[in-house]
Amino acid sequence: MTMRLKHKDIWVGNHEGVIFEVVRWHWDDATESIIGNAHPTGNWNYYIFIHEDSIPPEFRDALILKGNWDSEFSSPRWTYGYMGSLVGSLEWHGGITLYELEYHNGPDAPCCVKAGCDYMHCFDEGHHYNETCVERDAIVTINELLIKVPLLRRCGYDGVYRDRTKGKLHGESWVSDEGDALRVAKELSDIGAN
Repeated sequence: MTMRLKHKDIWVGNHEGVIFEVVRWHWDDATESIIGNAHPTGNWNYYIFIHEDSIPPEFRDALILKGNWDSEFSSPRWTYGYMGSLVGSLEWHGGITLYELEYHNGPDAPCCVKAGCDYMHCFDEGHHYNETCVERDAIVTINELLIKVPLLRRCGYDGVYRDRTKGKLHGESWVSDEGDALRVAKELSDIGAN
């Protein structure tokens, strides 16, 4: 059996320290779409990524859901009861349609929650979307998440996740007050060594 590759465009952004993706899927025709309603400009999704280390301990069980191995699918997979969860209660375009735990450095390393939604609902028919309007929706979801959960933010100086209210932007990078103190101490140490 020959499988044809599908093309997708991905835009990656960072809003308040939360990474997100805007994805446009390209289908040759409507019969190749997963649900048969391909749009001429492509079908759209957005995903947000919540690193485990950014989640305060008191919110971890609410955001990192326990999965169930389901072998009833043609491809067995982990499933999660995300619809009634904290992440499922956020404002998503048409509701949340994806929840996964990603492990990039092995199963014992911190995970990353990937959650998202799509623009393939019956009320999307006839609407034309682009990366700008989908990005706007992703930012709405992230803002609501940050209202409900005081996520920690990764310091651009030392890589440690800390209280997002105690730091500032340095160019494109957010630096915690502690990280900035470390940076200044190192600069002074380097000056004294010369």
